[in-house]
Amino acid sequence: MTPHYVCFFRGGRPAIGWLEDGRGKRGAGKSKAVRLSDGSTLRISPDACHYSWAGEPTDGSPEAALAQLAAHQPRPDAKSPLLDGLYDAMTPGVPISFEALQIQALAGNRESWARGVLFWALLADGTRFQYLPQSGPAFQARENAEVERLAALEAERRERAQRLENAGIYLSQLESGEWRPDTPDAADRFLGQLRSMLALEKESPHWAGLAKPLGLHGLASPDRAVRLKSWLKTAGAWPGWPVIWLERAGVEAAFDDRCLEAAREMAGQPARLEDRADYRNTDTYTIDNAATEDFDDAISILEISAGEMTVAVHIAEPSQLLLPGHPLFDEAQRRMATAYTLEGIFPMFPESLANGRFSLKSGQDREVVTHVFRIGEGWAELERIEPGLVRVRENLDFARAQKRIEDHPASWGRLALLCGGLRDARAGKGAFIQERHELAVDIADPQRIRVTEITRSGPAHQIVEELAVLANWKAAETIIAAGRPGIFRVQEPMDAETRSPTRDYFPPASFTTAAGPHHGLGCPAYMQITSPIRRFPDLVMQRQLIGQITPGGSVFADEALLESWCAQADRKMTGYQQAARAITHDYLRQYLQQNPGLELKGTVRRRHPSDTGKIWLDRLEMMTRCDLPPGLGNGDPVSVRVESVDRDRQTVWVTCLASSSPR
Repeated sequence: MTPHYVCFFRGGRPAIGWLEDGRGKRGAGKSKAVRLSDGSTLRISPDACHYSWAGEPTDGSPEAALAQLAAHQPRPDAKSPLLDGLYDAMTPGVPISFEALQIQALAGNRESWARGVLFWALLADGTRFQYLPQSGPAFQARENAEVERLAALEAERRERAQRLENAGIYLSQLESGEWRPDTPDAADRFLGQLRSMLALEKESPHWAGLAKPLGLHGLASPDRAVRLKSWLKTAGAWPGWPVIWLERAGVEAAFDDRCLEAAREMAGQPARLEDRADYRNTDTYTIDNAATEDFDDAISILEISAGEMTVAVHIAEPSQLLLPGHPLFDEAQRRMATAYTLEGIFPMFPESLANGRFSLKSGQDREVVTHVFRIGEGWAELERIEPGLVRVRENLDFARAQKRIEDHPASWGRLALLCGGLRDARAGKGAFIQERHELAVDIADPQRIRVTEITRSGPAHQIVEELAVLANWKAAETIIAAGRPGIFRVQEPMDAETRSPTRDYFPPASFTTAAGPHHGLGCPAYMQITSPIRRFPDLVMQRQLIGQITPGGSVFADEALLESWCAQADRKMTGYQQAARAITHDYLRQYLQQNPGLELKGTVRRRHPSDTGKIWLDRLEMMTRCDLPPGLGNGDPVSVRVESVDRDRQTVWVTCLASSSPR
């Protein structure tokens, strides 16, 4: 008895099998049962029988047919020298029947298995040969460009298949707790992919290819995070949650060599003295946090008269060479801002500039853009904006600034009062004014984290905040009056319908090229220009202002470009803020773990029908979960005790002790 064999496609790849129910013919009859060399059986459509042939006679048993199939099973590289010759002899794009090809290739060899394996080899080499099933069958050689394209795709497919195979091996080791990779480089790449999936989740470039094979696609986000973390810990590659959140936000610490070289060159440049108002002999001070090194604004009291003062607000002016195409400008545009976190400060410019040449450090001649204001009781007028030159007398922290206010009531004390009047005037226009508190989390000893509360609403803070708001407000009005395009900061009014019983709600402020009010600050127009060392939009708008006040000065005229920067700034800065908040909350959860049973004051934020709810810890400014007793509703104050902390799932459970006194 003579068995028959068939060549067909299986999973996109050519395969050979034994036809259990006899001879196969394309397009005839019902589906065919095909036995593979591994003994498995599948059914294929007659249209899938691309080529069939009679084998060598056997005793008729399935075992003999399968043994013949195994003996002739082609290797993936079978017939490659022969195919090289065929391809060289063919004209690309010209079909040749398989009958003609086998005569040319096999030189009269009519052995059926030789023809069958040749057909399989032509199908397998789909990179060079295109199969034309409706032409007899026939094949044609592909053009060189198409061959190169398909070869690259095939190499990518093989690499992907290898990665998936490696992933299965690595996953088995990680699940068993025995991490022993044979190829360290490939294993390191795999661990980097796990980190990427943990940080970026479905936005990771590795998610589509690995989530399903690793069993992550059906899990909730917290469960995925726990599993990925456990694998990284098993491999000794767990970097800690802060690193993951920084990676999620796209925060970068290092600058490339090109940026560092440009920074070194710029850091050594002397101050530009020409065409500048000289304020170097005027007492000028910065006011910032004690740890600040990137001083970007300073204050000078120029004149005091009955009922009003003339004050200069000096904004650090980075080098005028910072324009599109300069490596430092382009890098600042990519980063968009300095990221401030408990894990460190990640500057927009290299440190030699951010904390050096661009910073308004005391005793150094520095270029600035100076805004001169007349300030009275509840009002302020912009007198001029001009390029300036300053030499800061002292970099004050808030404590020393407060001391200066107390020691000089006629000047600094008076300025504090006038700034208080400006704040009240903004409040009268709808600005949301509240006592500001800042949580200081000391992580110098991670095993003994300390938390203190700092008030940010004293007279010194008020001077800094009100003069910054004033400079940003009047800069926006200047740009609007000049008809220049700009990057504005706009905030919609409070929505009474969505106002929470536990807090006043303003929609987030956003960057936009369409000027509009900033309702939260009570300003009819607003843009940020006071931190060009730390925020890219500020740098851009400082350039717009300089172009406006300087004869022949250039400006950014492409509103579409500014709009793209607005979208990028919103995205990047939101990511930085989320990373900073996540890192702070992680350390706060560590603090709660280190202080079991801590009792705190909170506010009910949300009560669910199931009597579970969320409570906002007022002092720590973070959300917790709890079972709520009867009678407590949204907005009610409550005392709680911390019961458990899960840092991986980012949750804190508390127990309600008693409702606090009404507020």
